[in-house]
Amino acid sequence: MAFFSNRTINYLNLHVALVNLLDQSFNIFMPIYLYTQGFSVAAVLGLIAAFIFLRLPARLLCLPLIERMGLRKGAMLGGAGYALTFPVLSQAHGMDRWLLLYMLLYAVFNSMHWLCYHAYYCLAGDHEKRGRQVAVAQSLTAGLSAIMPLAGAVVVTAGGFAPYLMLLALFAGGMVWALSHCPDIPFPKMHWRDGVKAASTFSSTLGARIHLMDSAATYPLNICWLFALYFYVGKIMPLGGIISFGVLVQMAYQLVLGAWTDRGHGRLIVHVAEGLRSLTAIGRTVLPLSLPVILGLETLGAASGVHQQASEPIALYNAGKQSPHPIWYWLFAEMGWDMGTVMGAGGAALLLWLGVPLRLVILLALPFIGVLWWLLYHYFSKHAYVKTA
Repeated sequence: MAFFSNRTINYLNLHVALVNLLDQSFNIFMPIYLYTQGFSVAAVLGLIAAFIFLRLPARLLCLPLIERMGLRKGAMLGGAGYALTFPVLSQAHGMDRWLLLYMLLYAVFNSMHWLCYHAYYCLAGDHEKRGRQVAVAQSLTAGLSAIMPLAGAVVVTAGGFAPYLMLLALFAGGMVWALSHCPDIPFPKMHWRDGVKAASTFSSTLGARIHLMDSAATYPLNICWLFALYFYVGKIMPLGGIISFGVLVQMAYQLVLGAWTDRGHGRLIVHVAEGLRSLTAIGRTVLPLSLPVILGLETLGAASGVHQQASEPIALYNAGKQSPHPIWYWLFAEMGWDMGTVMGAGGAALLLWLGVPLRLVILLALPFIGVLWWLLYHYFSKHAYVKTA
């Protein structure tokens, strides 16, 4: 069965589902936690931009260590270290030494993990089965993520943010266990002259351009909306329930879309993904808030996310596997995400500081969505994986 035919990918999918739960906490509970510690919404977005910006030098500093350890062990160390940053965050109260330590540890471990994981995944996977393989990861993530916002809200409501952030450290064991079943995969040596050469080619920077636009759109679209919901419902518990509802929409449909992408329908899925994402941004900006409207917008956002995950990762991983320098390809791709965060989260912070209303800032995502739409459509116009698998 093409969905589960690659044993290494199966374990990688379990691993990344656990890491995605940590990222969900970073993107949902961490901003609210910082807000409760006295930071304004603009300051929270500015801090997110700073967290991610610090990953740029950290990625370069990690390269010699990754070359010595290999991709699998680098992903193990980075993933475990990422999980252990959350207890450090739980000790932060305002702009203090704990928050600064968290920023440093997050930059090092998170950057190491994603660089190693993405390069490993693109080398381990199969072009003609990539849609289905990625779909399993996204569906598994959605299944676990469906309960996490609500469960997290219960823990936060009962005991505060500190116990919740402490519990996230337990994910380290599961992530390392999953990768322990995977083989080491060799990769080309990371000579700096190869990096300079790769930086000059259009194909090697495709991932950077895709990630740049996606990241720049994600933060104004999702973080500003998160705070709009939080201010509307007034409590963490209903907020967690609303987000869990949105995730449930994604699970089964993700597998169907993964198979469709492998059968050559990538362009159509891109149109649906970015069209729905644009409508989500507009709806989150202009529609008056009520519970039915919020649930409808969460459904629309979940539908756009499902189509996004059935198109963008396939383009990124297959382009990376075809690259003569996969590690440099993913270094550029991840640095593209970091720069996009600075543009998106930093731009949103600036607009809020200038007095632009919170929901109106969501529209900052639209031009980036438009460019991402074109990039993915252009890719799938040239690449359709329709081999019998």
